[in-house]
Amino acid sequence: MNSRKRPPRLIRWLLSRLTLYEINHSILGDFEESYNTILRQKGSFRARLWYISQVLRSLPYYFGFLLSTGLGLLFNYVKLSLRNFRRHRFYTVINITGLSIGLAAVIITFLYIRFEMSFDRYHPGMDRIYRIVTETFTGTPYILGESIHGQIPEIEELVRIKDVTSWGPIILTAETKKVTEKKLFAADPSLFKIFAHRFISGNPDTALSHPASLVLTESAAVRYFGQIDPIGKTVTIRGSPLQVTAVIADIPPNSHLHFNALVPVVATANNRWGGDDLATWTSSNYVTYFKLKPNTQPGNMEQRLTAAFRQGRKDGSPLSIQALKTIHLHSHLRGEFEANSDIRNLRFAAIIAIVLLLIAILNFMNLASAHSLRRGREVGMRKVLGARRGQLVRQFIGEAMAFVAIAAVLALFVANSLLPVFQQMTGSSLDWSYIPLGLLILFLGGIILLAGIAAGSYPAFFAAGFQPIAVLSSIPKLGLSRRFSLRNFLVGVQFIISIFFVCTSLIVTSQMRYMKNTQLGRDSEHILIIELPREARHLHQTFKTGLLRHPGIISASSSDFLPSQNSQNIGSTWEGRLETEDIYLAKINVDADFITTFGIEVIAGEAFASHHRPGAAYIVNETAARLIGKGRREDALGKILHMGTWSSQPERIVGIVKDFHFRSLHRSIEPMVLALQASREVKRPGTGTMYKLEPFKFVSLKIAPGYLKDVLKEVKTMCREFISYSPEPWSFYDQDFGRMYAAEQITSRFLMILAFTAVSLAGMGLLGLSIYTVANRRKEIGIRRVMGASAVNILLLFFRDLFRIHLIAALIAVPLVYYFMYDWLNNFAYRIHLGPAVFLSGVAITALLFFAISSLNVLKHASTNPAESLRHE
Repeated sequence: MNSRKRPPRLIRWLLSRLTLYEINHSILGDFEESYNTILRQKGSFRARLWYISQVLRSLPYYFGFLLSTGLGLLFNYVKLSLRNFRRHRFYTVINITGLSIGLAAVIITFLYIRFEMSFDRYHPGMDRIYRIVTETFTGTPYILGESIHGQIPEIEELVRIKDVTSWGPIILTAETKKVTEKKLFAADPSLFKIFAHRFISGNPDTALSHPASLVLTESAAVRYFGQIDPIGKTVTIRGSPLQVTAVIADIPPNSHLHFNALVPVVATANNRWGGDDLATWTSSNYVTYFKLKPNTQPGNMEQRLTAAFRQGRKDGSPLSIQALKTIHLHSHLRGEFEANSDIRNLRFAAIIAIVLLLIAILNFMNLASAHSLRRGREVGMRKVLGARRGQLVRQFIGEAMAFVAIAAVLALFVANSLLPVFQQMTGSSLDWSYIPLGLLILFLGGIILLAGIAAGSYPAFFAAGFQPIAVLSSIPKLGLSRRFSLRNFLVGVQFIISIFFVCTSLIVTSQMRYMKNTQLGRDSEHILIIELPREARHLHQTFKTGLLRHPGIISASSSDFLPSQNSQNIGSTWEGRLETEDIYLAKINVDADFITTFGIEVIAGEAFASHHRPGAAYIVNETAARLIGKGRREDALGKILHMGTWSSQPERIVGIVKDFHFRSLHRSIEPMVLALQASREVKRPGTGTMYKLEPFKFVSLKIAPGYLKDVLKEVKTMCREFISYSPEPWSFYDQDFGRMYAAEQITSRFLMILAFTAVSLAGMGLLGLSIYTVANRRKEIGIRRVMGASAVNILLLFFRDLFRIHLIAALIAVPLVYYFMYDWLNNFAYRIHLGPAVFLSGVAITALLFFAISSLNVLKHASTNPAESLRHE
């Protein structure tokens, strides 16, 4: 037939799709005969028109037939699936449980990622908001804002913010009630033009316009004044009255900037309880944000900011900018308002969730392919009755998707139950509100579709490939002796994942134990810390004198920082230093008893004594001594050290102490200076006025063994007497030091849970697989028992290939563990060494668990009377 006599190719193809397979050839032939007849009688146009009309007329009948037969088949598939679920309950429970755990991990991780990625994105125009920082610090001088606002016309608004309570809580008097406030910030009035805050009462345009203004969050207003309207009420801070001008809604959890009370910057300068640092280029106490004008790009903003900075401060560090939306996950500078998260944690959590879901899917594929052998007669009979391969594939994939759908519903309940545990473990405030219902349904639908196809595809094609004659004559036997079968590959992947997470959890746990037990160069146990509010710092000597009367207190000292906190970094100079660069030394103001209380060893010179004058005597650690002495630490003794603070004078270094850890083990020991201080009158530079210096924020108590309860009772009594308005200001020093490793502790717990879950899921899969293996080889077991084989011989027969798979998995997993954990350990300046013991332990633990779990069923059948197995067969 030439091309002129052929029906339209596309329409002919569509007609072939609309007819049943069995009558396809005859229908197409009849249509072509009619087409050719019309073609000869009426021409090509009428023939093509007739052919197209016949196809279009067939569509309603085809879809009606498809719907009726499809519903019938669907009902039949559902009935068969439910029957199989009910008949093989153990298989159903294992699969649904594993899938539920994997899906619950995915759901919680998705919720966690959504929460972490949502930080600061609720502010209008958040893509145009930036923060100015240096290479290591978030703070900049206040006067920098005045300089750049006029020089850079692309800036629409600019605000400077200062945490007034960064040096300790402040006592406020609300009417007649004293309140301890730990989150009091000072800001420019433009704050509300850059950041979105919902005003419950007050006007955002005038809320901070008056120097005596005070803005409260809703919860702070309740804490200060109860349920009465706070607008117009007076709050006094160190004798300075402020008036509440506005109340805003509590700041959402997904913000990097939280405060309870807000005052104008000018109020802190005028009243001196927040510092007078508005006109100096040397005090970087303010965090500066700016908002660009619409349709403006930052361009070379960093170079222009640096140039403006160096106009006022010649030695100023280069400035850079951070987009607001990147701060929470990417910024870890000194001076952050609160601890930020890390984008690496999100990637790690996503990998964990995918791995758990992968293990659950592998379990399903293994068990489903094994289970499909038990359904060989069903498959063979359906093929004999005319079922095509595609129909069988759709049936098995449909059952897999039904499994995943049921597991998804259960996973929602599991995730909801585990959410409080996850919140407590990570310290986050995530809840279901961060996932819109539509997005959750779309997410779960996608997971069900992808996981269902992934989990059901292998067993579906595996079962659909059975030959009817073979499966109707004898059921194929399942064995693990096929060394390179896909099933063995899937088991090997589970082994690799389990070994990986068991080994990594052991390494993280060992590093945490090392950090806890390593010699820190100072005492950390049996030390109780009392944190004094600013208004009570003059009482530090009263606390020391009163508590030292107790026989359970060995010594007591006062300081402005603790060896577990970020201390001041002070630009310093000394005799013989070249003035080519700024050198900053860490500084802690202490009294004469600090070294004794914390058990710090003096290795040269002398400790602080009564003849040393406060503000003019220094003790340095070994690292600082080597820096000052140009490599020879003894040469640092007697040198004049000048630390650039107005409350200290250039004086001599009187002693050297052994290096001790005053930061986390992530960092090497840095140069440290202990400066002798005391409560005293000092002259403020520039003004010449006298200022009462109260340098000490903490009172540290060294407690004798066995006296902890008695001392704690005495501390509570004194706190109630002198600072009753400050709730529970005491804590244990070793706990404070341990908080520096909060992220590592979370990682350690997370990995332990993950390792347990991964091993449990893999063990469940092996248990189910061994049950089906034994069920299909019961006759073989009985014959071997009759021939004299012991239960151990049969066990080794079953698991010789598993031993080989586990060995190969260990050879793959161990290098992966070494690569990733070596990189993780590089984050610590002081770390464990990766030896073979930890890897052998991880491999041995997984081997023992896996083979113990899967051996139970084999030993049970190997120990039964062989006659039972043979009679059953």
